Amino acid sequence: MFDDSFLTLVLPTGNATFARASSPLSDKGLTLVIGCGTPFAPVATQGHDPNPSNPGTSPTPFGSWLATDAKGISYQVILNADHSYRISILIPTSTVTADEYIQEGSFLLNGPYIAFTPIKASCPVKTPPFVDGYAFNNAALVTKDAAGTVGVFARSASASLGDGLTLVVGCSVDNGPWMPADFAPVPK
Repeated sequence: MFDDSFLTLVLPTGNATFARASSPLSDKGLTLVIGCGTPFAPVATQGHDPNPSNPGTSPTPFGSWLATDAKGISYQVILNADHSYRISILIPTSTVTADEYIQEGSFLLNGPYIAFTPIKASCPVKTPPFVDGYAFNNAALVTKDAAGTVGVFARSASASLGDGLTLVVGCSVDNGPWMPADFAPVPK
């Protein structure tokens, strides 16, 4: 509701919030961003990826997400709209080389959980399905695995890790040395 230079937001509880503008407000091109705190932080609601034409919407889990830990290890999760996924873990071994683990499969969203079913991986060991919790913290995707490890992923424009590096695709079995391996269907 507008009253000259004020915007009034009336909540379902009946409480009203007033905002004052330096000039009269217009309802043309108005975007309402929901949030709280100091400094103001938008709260993720359900919707689609943020975009300039509609910045008040929140992210969905679909897309490319990237996290890098203190050791420089990069973790990329790509969740496609067709419910296929790709997980890549890039472990730098020098300024021009890295080890990379790759896993692909299908996933299902179930409330605050993502259930992953691996189909192919760069490791010749059995890779069972697994479930991670997920939520949004502002524009970040936050995951928590069964061991309680939390990952905070930022949206990534890149479709692949390790561009310009010589990669050794494979895995480390039981924390052993890195073992080159083919990207192949996971053993049953």
